Amino acid sequence: MKYAFFAVDRLEGNNIAVLVSDKGETIDMPRVELPAGVREGSVLRVRFGAQNLPDWSSAVIDKEEEEWRLKEAKDILDEMKRSDPGEDIMFRVGSPGAVPRGKQKPESLAPRLSWRSETGYAATSHVPR
Repeated sequence: MKYAFFAVDRLEGNNIAVLVSDKGETIDMPRVELPAGVREGSVLRVRFGAQNLPDWSSAVIDKEEEEWRLKEAKDILDEMKRSDPGEDIMFRVGSPGAVPRGKQKPESLAPRLSWRSETGYAATSHVPR
């Protein structure tokens, strides 16, 4: 039997639960269709039914999965705290091998944002305009 997990991201009013799948997709779900006791942070295990879609009538709160996920998140945060040098992050516009201004194609005019900490970790992403 195939199952999927959904985390309860938040409860909106008394009627809607916003769920997040393991793929990051969000679903607004009427609370009446979910198991009693659902709260923010609950993890639901849902069986797949016909046409490979979640069968919400089979949804159960999976405490073991919830505890495991909380522990994993805590471990990641603890590791980030241990490895954080506590220094400022330096930002700079441009990237290695950047084309001089005026020589760029119109679609490449948005600058790239690069940052590097003292630990040597770097990231570069395209900044939309």
